[in-house]
Amino acid sequence: MTTVKQKNSRAALLALTATTLLLCACAGGGAAYQPIIDGPLGANYTADIAGCRQVAERRSYNNSDTRTAALIGAGLFGLSALGDEHDNDAGDVIGGALVGGFLGGSVSAFKTRSERKDIVRNCMVGRGHRVVG
Repeated sequence: MTTVKQKNSRAALLALTATTLLLCACAGGGAAYQPIIDGPLGANYTADIAGCRQVAERRSYNNSDTRTAALIGAGLFGLSALGDEHDNDAGDVIGGALVGGFLGGSVSAFKTRSERKDIVRNCMVGRGHRVVG
């Protein structure tokens, strides 16, 4: 027979594993974006793309948006765990907070990946390249 505490532990472990895999997939993501340039590549392309990638890497995955999303997720999932009919409210709240925190942080980290791509794209346009995709 599976207890509520075991279910919460499994859910938290699953969320942690999913988050770890997502963050590993995102580690170079966004900043490693290879834009599609309309026309021939100019003489400065290699230096420009390297410089723009460095600029994009300044947008850290551990930013205030990610931390805020993790806290909001932890709070919402933790509070939602109070509404069940089990006697283990403390365990439910902790398990819910862990899952919510991991999910909130993961979603925000994925958004950061997209922001990094936009930074590379905008930087290349700013350096005179005709980026189309």
